[in-house]
Parts: sequence; structure tokens; C-alpha cells
Amino acid sequence: MKRPTVNPKSFKSKFKENNYNNNEEALLDYDAGVSLAMIKIYQKSAFFPSSEQLSKCKKTTGNHNAILLQTFQEWTDHVNKDKQAAYHLEIVNDLVPITKWYKESIRQGNGFSVEGVWMLCPALFCQVGKINYRDESFTQIVNSIAKWPLAYRKLYQQNRTINLSGNVGRQLAGDEWVEEYLVRPVKQFARAQSSFNMVELMSCSINLLEMNRAMYRSREAFNIHATKKHKTPSSALDQMKVAQFALKEKWFKGKDRTSVKRYP
Repeated sequence: MKRPTVNPKSFKSKFKENNYNNNEEALLDYDAGVSLAMIKIYQKSAFFPSSEQLSKCKKTTGNHNAILLQTFQEWTDHVNKDKQAAYHLEIVNDLVPITKWYKESIRQGNGFSVEGVWMLCPALFCQVGKINYRDESFTQIVNSIAKWPLAYRKLYQQNRTINLSGNVGRQLAGDEWVEEYLVRPVKQFARAQSSFNMVELMSCSINLLEMNRAMYRSREAFNIHATKKHKTPSSALDQMKVAQFALKEKWFKGKDRTSVKRYP
């Protein structure tokens, strides 16, 4: 939340349904915090490999991956008998990677991986009651694997993201680019107008609107309220708060609980 005190009114205002950026940030912080708590409990458990096991695995394979994956699976099988732990393990191991998978696929411009994410989405959208999203994702799947010719499918895979800077790992989703660089500027500069007819009378392109905006914001023009460069606070504190809460509530402790605790 990046603030010392939180009340119900401010919480609802910050995370209201259409506040996409804050909701996404909160979700990513929650994912990271719960994952940290899970790893910490696994590290303290009797299943975590000893120094000798780690050294032996690294000598044999060149890294620690095999022994860590093996013992982590044994630990999850053990704590899965507890309903509360099983619920949160399913979130971390099955749902959290989907968000990471999608965002990294977009950033790297990997349209093939994005298709894989879409194939997981219909069932998730059904569970949360997002019928429009369910239909959109199902349509995407049908088009990709059945309706579109293979050449068109490959073309769409390779052109569903946009790179404005030319740097690796800085891609934007196509719909995100349309919203950010076409729709939002028009909304900003035509906010005071009441009809599309007035917008048409302006006879301005997006580039001209951006140029006008830059002119009015330049230090040499009318910007008498110059501010210092804004910095985004680190999410580490929020993630640690989530991890601390998960550890306090013993979400990943195998205690033979038969139900999942619901929070108000």
C-alpha cells in the first residue's frame, strides 16, 4: 500500500475494480510474498537437502536443481495432507506461474507462449465469473488451433507484440499499445469535448497532439511547476508483509487441517 495507515475507505478506493495498475501490482506483490513464505517453510523443513546432498548433486550434475526439485516434491506431498497448505500450494505452483508466464511472454515477444496461456484461461475465467473473458479466450483458442490457416496463425504469433524502443525484453502487447498510444492520448486531449463531431473538427493526428503536449510541458514554455523525477517505491516491503502474514497464519504447515480458512 506504500502508506503507514490503511482504513476500509482508502483500501476500497485504491483497489477498486477498474484500477487496473494498482490491482495488478497488489496481485504480483501477493504472489511474490506467498512464494517467499512457502520457500522459507520448505527451507526449514526436514526435507530440505543437507550440505552434503547439495555438494554431491552439484558435483554430479553441475547444479543443485535435481536434488532441490526432488526434495521439494517430497515436501509438498507431505504437507498436501493439510487442506489449508494444499490450497495455498496450489495457488503458488499452479496459478502464480501463469501470470509470470504471460507477462514474460509478452515482454520477450513470444507469441507461441502467449497462446499456451490463453489455453489455460477459459477454466479460470469460468471460476471467477468473467464470462466475456471466457468467451474471448475460447474464441482465441478456436481460431488458433482450428479456424485460421497455419500461415496466418504464425503471422499472428510473430506480430502480436510491439517493440517501441528496439531493446530486448521491452515488448508491449498489441492491445496495450493501442490503449496507451492511441486511445489514451485522444481521451486526454479531447476530454473537454462532448462529442466525436468536435474531435473530428480538430483535424489533428496523434503525433500533432503529442507535439502540442510536449510544447506546453517544456521548461522553455509554460511549465512553471517543474517537479523532480518521480521514483516508484520498491515492492519489497509489501511482499515481506504478505510473507510475514502467511508465516504467522501457518499457511504451509502440515497440521492435518480439514478445511481452508476464509478471511473476511
